[in-house]
Amino acid sequence: MKTFGWFKKTKDSKTEEYFSLAEQQNALIDWASNTDMEPKWRKEILHQISKMDKVLEGKELDYFLEELARMKLGISITDEEIKNIMKLTQNVNKAKDDLENGGSQIAYEKAQIRRDKYIEKLKKE
Repeated sequence: MKTFGWFKKTKDSKTEEYFSLAEQQNALIDWASNTDMEPKWRKEILHQISKMDKVLEGKELDYFLEELARMKLGISITDEEIKNIMKLTQNVNKAKDDLENGGSQIAYEKAQIRRDKYIEKLKKE
C-alpha cells in the first residue's frame, strides 16, 4: 500500500504513528483547498471529508483516496447528484406502476426523458 506522507508520522524507521481523525481531516482539507479543481468537486470532497467518522487506514484509505482522485478529475458524481438520479428513477418507477394500473403513457415517457436528460447532462459536465 502506498501511504502519503501527510497521512502518517514516522517516529523512526520501524515505527509509525498514524494521525488522529482531526489531523487526517485537516490534512485532507488542506490538500483539497490547495489543489486545482472545479469548485463543484472541491465542495463535494470537503463534504466527504466532513463525513469521516474514523481514521482511515489500509484498504479504506486507498479507496477513499481513489474516490477523491476521481472527484478531482471530474469522473465521479456528487451525493446530491446521486440523490437526484434516485428521485428521478423513483418517479419513473411510480409512473410505470401507474401506467400498469391504467395511468398515462405520456407521464411515464416524460419521467423517463427527465431522468435520461439529467444523466446525459451529468455526462457532459
